[in-house]
Amino acid sequence: MATTKADAPASLTAKRIESLLSARLFLEPQLTGGRLTFLSNLSGHLSLYAMDVAGGVPEPMLPPQVALQNPELIGGHSFEVLPGLSQILVMIDRDGDENYEPFLIPIDGGFPEPLSAEMFGGRRSHLVSVDARSGRAYFMAESREESVDFAIRVDLETGEADTLWQSAYGAFPAAWTPDHSRVFLLDGYTLGDVVLYEVESGSRRMLHGTPLDERDGDGEYALSGIASPHGTKSGSGILLVTTIFGDTGVPGYLDLTKPRADIERVAFRGLVHEGAGELERLQHLEGDRYAAVFNIDGCSWAYEARLDEAARTLTVERILVGEGELAGGVLHGIDCDEESGRFALAFCTATMPTQLYVLEPDRSDAEGGVGVGSTEPPRSGGAGLAGAGAGSGVGSTEPPRSGGAGLAGAGAGGVRAGRRTRERALGLAPGLLAAGEDASFESHDGLRISARLYLPSSELGYDGPWPLVYYVHGGPQSQERPNFAWFSMPLIQILALEGFAVFVPNVRGSSGYGLTYTKWVDRDWGGDDRLDHVHAMTEVLPRDPRLDVERAGVVGRSYGGYMTLMLASRHPELWRAAVDMFGPYDLLTFVDRIPETWKPYFRLAVGDPEHDREFFVDRSPRSKIFDIVCPLLVIQGQNDPRVVEQESRDLVDELRGAGRDVDYLVFEDEGHDVLKLPNRVRCYERIVGFFSEHLEAV
Repeated sequence: MATTKADAPASLTAKRIESLLSARLFLEPQLTGGRLTFLSNLSGHLSLYAMDVAGGVPEPMLPPQVALQNPELIGGHSFEVLPGLSQILVMIDRDGDENYEPFLIPIDGGFPEPLSAEMFGGRRSHLVSVDARSGRAYFMAESREESVDFAIRVDLETGEADTLWQSAYGAFPAAWTPDHSRVFLLDGYTLGDVVLYEVESGSRRMLHGTPLDERDGDGEYALSGIASPHGTKSGSGILLVTTIFGDTGVPGYLDLTKPRADIERVAFRGLVHEGAGELERLQHLEGDRYAAVFNIDGCSWAYEARLDEAARTLTVERILVGEGELAGGVLHGIDCDEESGRFALAFCTATMPTQLYVLEPDRSDAEGGVGVGSTEPPRSGGAGLAGAGAGSGVGSTEPPRSGGAGLAGAGAGGVRAGRRTRERALGLAPGLLAAGEDASFESHDGLRISARLYLPSSELGYDGPWPLVYYVHGGPQSQERPNFAWFSMPLIQILALEGFAVFVPNVRGSSGYGLTYTKWVDRDWGGDDRLDHVHAMTEVLPRDPRLDVERAGVVGRSYGGYMTLMLASRHPELWRAAVDMFGPYDLLTFVDRIPETWKPYFRLAVGDPEHDREFFVDRSPRSKIFDIVCPLLVIQGQNDPRVVEQESRDLVDELRGAGRDVDYLVFEDEGHDVLKLPNRVRCYERIVGFFSEHLEAV
């Protein structure tokens, strides 16, 4: 008979959960003047810390009661160190409500003071970028009362703030000339449908694309996919990422010396990675130097490159991430200190928690062995662990090095690439964690779907076939990656430790595989992407003798929660249990309750609730909610602005009113995530306990 972890004491489950969560997060490091400043949950929630670059005990920069938000949700920078002003600019909300406002603290830490409260008070603001030399910061601020976004520039020394433009579709101040005399803005309609413009004498002048209000309803308009634009050092052009020349993104150049120029392709020389993926972003470092960050098979590659503006060429000078110790995982921020030439970065894999690294300017100065950042030619081979399916998993099964979980000095233990932390799952042998294997498949219409399957380690001694937990990521235009810092990966690891197999697909609509693939889900929520999941459960996974698909449960967050409800209600025969984490239940009430500034996007990407009412009803879990036959656990953050608590409460009340089996867990001090340590422990315990109870052998 198959066994599961329910045969073992519950106390062991609790210990394993706390063991995995004992590994602290280290995110978005900035290196300035010999000091590393970064986000961490050392105190049990995310906050701001700093320490000497050589290592030491992190110093808190904020009062203990201030909790910061997950940087992957914030829509901009979480903070910016301002050495010239001896201050730090930090974005703060209230327990996950995402109503961010900018605050200043002393560079050595202190109590936050609001920046230009009269401009930002009562708005949801995002820090786009800071020019430290001029002391100017650019923000996009959302109204909390109407569908209007504002582009704002602030003089950080005086606090003077100016509104540059406003729009219902972004007004995102994305680039500027070195003297700030020209500022370039983006409006985005749906993913990839982006226009670039500047404001002259109070009027909008288009640089690329046709704005929505000037389009012919029957016309076709090519997607530009413009992202991460930067004004060049000369002031004569804009370097950007675009999908005009390739679905997965390539560098492009817009000549500002011409009245109306087309975007030109920029050649990229010296790239060494292999595999499918996307150019994620270009990040300006200094002068004509840029960091280029790629997502290849779900794993991060990063290069230092130099722009030859006249030749329209980017040339790689150094591999920063993608080889050696920094392979097969996900980058969580990279920063270059102009004065020293050193890089600071955070990195994790599916089995290694986030670590802080410092890369020296060149190999001769590196403290430690040869590794990432070396100027030697790269080793042959693929892109490392294929987080989304393709590739083999090179480098993915190497355990974190032994040693304490505290902070190490530069080069301690011969660590390559100047590793500054030693985070690990407390008391768990690295070999017990699941690296995952490629489980990609062809869907019902022949489309290739990338996926990974995480299985219990043979060292745990479980007999198969294993019960299956089917994990659906959020977004929907997002991607499940080998990312220990994201909520899902510790959950996947805990489930594997408890004797479950975990299947994680990136179905159509996911990011990471090109714009066309990602756009499949536009105006088709719960359509062909749902059928990808059904095909996997009915035609693919049953062929694997290691899996017991008769004991299957489904879980997802956000859009993944929506899909969990869709799968449990439309295909009830497939599931023994379902866990919905803040998923939309009724698309009509969902789009009515989201923030006003998000409604224009949803009308374009999902549908208009008035004109497309029949579609909204048909694609809402609510329309077939009483067809759910399996037990259901619903989890929600009280302060969630994206899927408000009432949305989940409506679901629970309706099912309970009909006498159905549904549990409801609400976190009073969380939003669209579960970030605080006690809440995470409780959340994981409930999910694992729920599946252990309901996925037992018949």
